[in-house]
Amino acid sequence: LLWIGGTVAWEHWGMKAAPRPSIAAAAIAKPAPPSREEELRTLYAQDAEAILQSWRASADPSLHDFDWQKAEACLERAVQLGALDDRTSGELALAKAYATLQRVESGRYSDQAAAKLRIYARDQFGLAARKMPDNPEPHFGLARVYAYSLPNVDEAMAEFAEARDLGGEFGRREIEEQGDVWREQALAQLATAPKAARAGAIRAQAFYERVRGYDQVEAHIKELEPIEHPPAARRASRSRRWR
Repeated sequence: LLWIGGTVAWEHWGMKAAPRPSIAAAAIAKPAPPSREEELRTLYAQDAEAILQSWRASADPSLHDFDWQKAEACLERAVQLGALDDRTSGELALAKAYATLQRVESGRYSDQAAAKLRIYARDQFGLAARKMPDNPEPHFGLARVYAYSLPNVDEAMAEFAEARDLGGEFGRREIEEQGDVWREQALAQLATAPKAARAGAIRAQAFYERVRGYDQVEAHIKELEPIEHPPAARRASRSRRWR
C-alpha cells in the first residue's frame, strides 16, 4: 500500500512539474508562411505547366500555337529561385526541347545550324526522360524528333511504345505522327526498295484511316496511292520495220 501510494504521489507531482508549452513556443512550432521567393517560384512553375498541359490536352499539331519560349523562361526563373527538384528540371528540359523544335520549324536557320538544333532538342528530351522517368511526354517528344527531324522508324516507334507503356494518351496528333513515320520511310525507299516502300505505305495508311480529315491526312493518303497501287507496267512495244 505504501508503494502504491508513493507511485500515485510521484505521478501527481510529475504532472504538476511538467512544463506547459508557452504561447511563444506554440507560435514557433507553426509552419512559417512561404517567402516571396517561394511564392514567385510556384507561380513561375504553374505558368509553365499550364503551357505544357495545354499542349498535351490538345490535338493541335503545330508547335507554333504554344508559347514554348515563355514556358522555358518561367522554368528557368523558377530554378534560379531555388526549384532544384527533378520535376522542375525535367519540365525545363522539355520546354527547351519543344522551343528548339519550334525554332527549327520556322526555317530561319542554315542546314548546319538546324542540324545542331535538332540534336540539341533530342538531347533535351532525353534529359527530361531521365529526370521524369514516369512521364510519357518526353517520349512523345523524342518520337516527334525521330518522325520529322532525325527520321528513324525504329527509334520513333520505340519511343511511341515507351510513351504508351507509361500511360500516355494517343490523340489524333500522335496517330498522324505514327502514320507520317511510315510514310516518310516509304517515300525514301520507293526508288531502291519498292516492295518495302509498299509495305510501309500500307502501315501508314492504317494509321491515317483512324484519323480521316485531320490535319494533312487526306493529302498524305493521296500521296501514298501510287505506292500502294503502282500503275501496271506497260509492255514495251516492239518496233517493226516494213520493207
